[in-house]
Amino acid sequence: FVPEGCDVPYMSPAKVCDVLNRFSIVLFRGDSLTRHMRQGLFLTLNNDFVRGSIISTHDESYECRCDGQFSEAEACRLNDGKFHSMHPHELGLCSRLPAQGVFEYVGQQIATNTKEIRIDWAKINCAWPKFRGVLIVLQGGPHFGVDPELTYKEAILPVISHMRYKQCAEQGKAVTIWTSYGAQSRTLDTKYPHQSRENARVFNDRIEELLEGSGVITLDYWNFTADAQTSDGFHYLTDVNVFKIYYLLNLIEKVPLAT
Repeated sequence: FVPEGCDVPYMSPAKVCDVLNRFSIVLFRGDSLTRHMRQGLFLTLNNDFVRGSIISTHDESYECRCDGQFSEAEACRLNDGKFHSMHPHELGLCSRLPAQGVFEYVGQQIATNTKEIRIDWAKINCAWPKFRGVLIVLQGGPHFGVDPELTYKEAILPVISHMRYKQCAEQGKAVTIWTSYGAQSRTLDTKYPHQSRENARVFNDRIEELLEGSGVITLDYWNFTADAQTSDGFHYLTDVNVFKIYYLLNLIEKVPLAT
């Protein structure tokens, strides 16, 4: 999978660690599409494209290999524990970074009611002299009926309106990225018409309007997810999710951050 006319440099696991370690907290918050993107992150950190995204206490999960890691089969969704919250050294990652002060990773899975999944804002405090900043990657839409206003209200606004977030943003220590809705396969349009490509474009455009002036960066994945490989017409396979991560990391590396 190589998107036409799009050259995104490969990053070694060490380079990925360096980019993420610009921040004290790295937070991915979204639905199953973000869960798969998080798996792409673990693949790159582990440099293992066979089973590198599996962080699980369930033996059956390790049967989900290669593209099978991105299946929505129940056994392949049993990532737990440190898949959702960890310091890299706990998984033997980023070993050349100092044990003290390495970034903390948090992954949150949202569905319809995001109010039940709260960010631990006590850990995000830009008043602390040693706090390097926070990276927040947001995504949503399918669980909100592809309704941009509802998605903005439930998935985005509670984050960017929080006092701690505003404090970090004012100090130039918050980088927030909204990843756009992708392109569903045409084979699913009859079953999920609200998720059609036409509705996805309308959704993306409206979210971008709502985010205007907020400082949130929009990363548009729509073009290079159109007709990309999927497991079920909606969830993308290994190469696509790894490409998403490289694209994201190359962007993050270029975003200025106050020191």
